[in-house]
Amino acid sequence: MAQSLSKTVEKELAAHYQKTLGAIQEDILKLYGTFAKDNGLDFDEARKILQGREFKQWRMTLQEYLQKISEGDKGLERELNTLAMRPRITRLEKLYSETLQEVDKLGREVDKSLKDFLSDAYKENYYRNIFDLVKVGGLSVAISKLDNLSVEKVLASRWSGKNFSQRVWTNTKLLGKVLKETLANGVHRGLSIPQMSRMVEDKMQAGYRNAVRLVRTEMNFVNNQAHYDSMQDSGVAAYEFIAT
Repeated sequence: MAQSLSKTVEKELAAHYQKTLGAIQEDILKLYGTFAKDNGLDFDEARKILQGREFKQWRMTLQEYLQKISEGDKGLERELNTLAMRPRITRLEKLYSETLQEVDKLGREVDKSLKDFLSDAYKENYYRNIFDLVKVGGLSVAISKLDNLSVEKVLASRWSGKNFSQRVWTNTKLLGKVLKETLANGVHRGLSIPQMSRMVEDKMQAGYRNAVRLVRTEMNFVNNQAHYDSMQDSGVAAYEFIAT
């Protein structure tokens, strides 16, 4: 069952990353469609400052997004606010701000998917361990339903210095930084749309692989914690762990 949950969340994450990739590639296409020369984006055009209506529209769109994410996890709000406060911005920076919004949305989706997955994994392992204690160990245990507060406490645990959500946002911020460098380098080199899209796709694939690794390490933690908690709640004074 745990493996089934893991495969499900990995597919869910893959869909999140694919959707984000599509949105970023669409933003690249819009910029290239207007300012590309000989299939590549002219570097001087990319560095031009947004003027008048174009600048006002960009700022309004960004501020609307910031208002929507003002509650809850801060995510990439600081980075986006820094961009929103600038009195001037280039077309390349506009593309980066649009990319960062998509990455922020991605981080929120990954955070929620992982939270739901880890909650289910913890509950499943907790109840299965208690069932094994009753069936195999012969213990008489009054099984009480896990409350949400207990599960939240486990998920908030900062094992190795961070909890799962903090690790999600560490990965998300790193992805945003990598994509910024990728876009800047691609424009500077005058890459074509297909070349730029492939570079962004490679970085997104690396981000997805990091997310999958996070799923597996966090699953190991909640499984071990569920095992320990079920033992403790069942009144087991001590047990022997045999690694085979």
